[in-house]
Amino acid sequence: MASNSKRLVENSSRYTFRPGETVSSEPDLSFPAAGELNSWHGTVILSPQGFGASRNQNTTEVSTAESCEWGAEGALLGLVDPKGGVQVLDAADGYKPLCQVPALVGGVRNFYFSPLGNHLVTYERWEKDGGNNVGVWDAKTGEMRFSFTLKNYNAMTWPPLKWTAMETHCCRMVQDAVQIMPGNCDRETEISRIEAPGIMAFEVAPKGAGAGGAGAPHVALCIAEWKGQPARCQVFRLDEPKRATATKNFFKAQAVTMSWNNTGTAVLVKASTEEASTGKSYYGDASLYFLRADGEETSLVASADGGPLHDVQWNPTQDEFVMLHGQHPCSAALYEGRKASKRMDFGTGHRNTIRWNNFGRFFTLGGYGQLKGDTDFWDKPGKKLMASTRMECCVVCGWAPDGRHFLTATTAPRMRVDNKIEIYDYLGSPLGRIEFDELLLAGWRPRPRGAFQDRPPTPGRTREEPKAAAKPKATAYRPPGARGGALAEQLRKELGSTAADGATTATKVGGPAPVPIHLPPGASAADFVKQASNPSTSSRNARKKKAKAEAKEEAPQAEPAKPAKFSPPQRGEAEKPAEKPEEKPAAGEGDEVEKKIRALRKKLRDIEKLKEKASAGGSLDPLQKQKLDGEAEILQQQLGLVGRSPVRYNRIGDMGAQTLSRSLKEHGMQILDLQDNAICRLGAEMLYANCGRRLRLKLSCNSVPSYQLVELEEQLEARREEERQLKEAQMKAGKGKKNRPASGQSKTALSKPGSQQSKSSKESKPSSSQRRMSRPDARIGREGERWTQLFVFLLQRFNLWPKSSQVPWLRHCSI
Repeated sequence: MASNSKRLVENSSRYTFRPGETVSSEPDLSFPAAGELNSWHGTVILSPQGFGASRNQNTTEVSTAESCEWGAEGALLGLVDPKGGVQVLDAADGYKPLCQVPALVGGVRNFYFSPLGNHLVTYERWEKDGGNNVGVWDAKTGEMRFSFTLKNYNAMTWPPLKWTAMETHCCRMVQDAVQIMPGNCDRETEISRIEAPGIMAFEVAPKGAGAGGAGAPHVALCIAEWKGQPARCQVFRLDEPKRATATKNFFKAQAVTMSWNNTGTAVLVKASTEEASTGKSYYGDASLYFLRADGEETSLVASADGGPLHDVQWNPTQDEFVMLHGQHPCSAALYEGRKASKRMDFGTGHRNTIRWNNFGRFFTLGGYGQLKGDTDFWDKPGKKLMASTRMECCVVCGWAPDGRHFLTATTAPRMRVDNKIEIYDYLGSPLGRIEFDELLLAGWRPRPRGAFQDRPPTPGRTREEPKAAAKPKATAYRPPGARGGALAEQLRKELGSTAADGATTATKVGGPAPVPIHLPPGASAADFVKQASNPSTSSRNARKKKAKAEAKEEAPQAEPAKPAKFSPPQRGEAEKPAEKPEEKPAAGEGDEVEKKIRALRKKLRDIEKLKEKASAGGSLDPLQKQKLDGEAEILQQQLGLVGRSPVRYNRIGDMGAQTLSRSLKEHGMQILDLQDNAICRLGAEMLYANCGRRLRLKLSCNSVPSYQLVELEEQLEARREEERQLKEAQMKAGKGKKNRPASGQSKTALSKPGSQQSKSSKESKPSSSQRRMSRPDARIGREGERWTQLFVFLLQRFNLWPKSSQVPWLRHCSI
């Protein structure tokens, strides 16, 4: 067998496939040796140097597909023997036996190798009083490292041990915690723990999030919902197990699946339920969440309200992923891994499976299971659909290690009939087919990195279409009612193909719209492209640049300017320093700052509610206490963001300015930059009227003339000066109200209770009834007091003023 071979496994024979040669019908290798085949059913191994079909043998069958597993880079092959143990074969040395791993309880049900092939983990069915049912073994010698008990075996608890890509760390989920061990599983060294009450699943990043994989890797864990509290996904550094670097809360999480990108900087969390709350799906609800390992970004990528989540897969070499989401025909799109923003659209179709090749260049979108099996082959760098074909009854599929061949298989027990293996090239052209009576597993043999090179599509090569079938012979006429299956045939014709809706090229999100398939009468694709490139429909900045360029071209060349005569400046005028040009923030920076400010304010409001709850005597859980402890850090982040420009270059007008002016007094900013918007005089007046005593506005490059802005600024300064003076006067008046002496009296006389003035004031002090009657505002009010003062003035003018003893309340009336 050549060194560039690729292999595929079912249950115990090897087949070889060479492109361009005839298909072999016999296996070239079986496991174990031919003399021992009476105890094996047979494992199929396929390599792209020829393959053929297996033959039925009178042997003992392997009951499940989990009885065969490849090691890292295809160097090891594990097979479950009839005694219940695992036999490890050296695939690099002619499949010679390396070691034999015995059973612990009653027989191995499932097993797997560590990423570098140093360890083998086996699982056996748990039995009460039967001892440990999970063993960790040395894959080369068969020596046991340690064992433990696993009672609940499901998709979230298997595999129980997870290593980083280079086996520097190993993590294991235990009761309410995650244990962090060294990669060699040395139990004598110190084992750290991440406390996580109610943990339901965890996933270890392949490497550190630093440049080139530097730094400690992260681990993501999910805590289940409990007593009305939401489920929670947290990310920890393996060297700092006490502090979470990222957290995301969500509901509807009966089961979760987590997947890291190849750089270990972001993780996708799929939360699902068994029953759909909306009743639109038989398979429950599913939502997809995105978390950055450093906590800078957490978001909801796909919600259950938008339809079912069929599949999502990371690119194996780049920080991006493809997702299939929505009701059929569902949409297929590419998202970047920094903020989970949509970058590319691949149209819609009846698809539910995504498969990337090892180099991240080609990927397939297939519709299998209950769908017809239509499969699209996409070239991601070229952004084009290379070919589409139909792969019926496909159960398992995958790309070969060379990235240019694709395998599909129909296996049992999903399908009991028509079990087969089919091989296609990257354009969907069929290359060979193997049929089986019963096929349990099929898959390519892994190969080490560097064994194959990434190659683009061959220029000028297209898919070879299969030859058209011969026309059926003419038969006697039969009426429609006697033909049988008339209704089923009619339904098939109405359903037609489930191919994508005319999408042959990927559309970049935010770029120019593609040419529509159906154009108006008399229009051509060139007219549409010309209309799309028209500056009237392009961005505002592009129109500005083009207008400036045209004005510069049309303007005549001006004569060279003569040097201006020197004129001394007038006295009293101070030389104004040259203003430094302000740096224009990058596009979208203001929006990001405003989003972060709103998020921090929401966190502070939640903290205030928790403080009120604690002051009222309520109990706080550990998560709420952790939020209270982080208040200082949130305030520090808010101080760093306050003062930046959140609304610059947003094209807000007078209505937006009116809405913004309502919240200016509560805003913590000192400078509000509203340059280059569409604010007119009315909006500017509202903003200046509500900007308070400290806020400074920048309204240049708007629809307000500069001289009006100067007037509004002067009015604002004058108003602020009046408020300042009024406040100072009120403060002075408040200090002098206490113990203020009357005119003609000294402070000494007022302070001595036994003085003559004090005695006379006591003697002339009116009673309570006289005081009530003597108050003019008690009987006639303020308006009446003014008329009373006018009446007193007239009496004095005509010498008709009575004595105060006759009218007591006139003593308090004066002008």
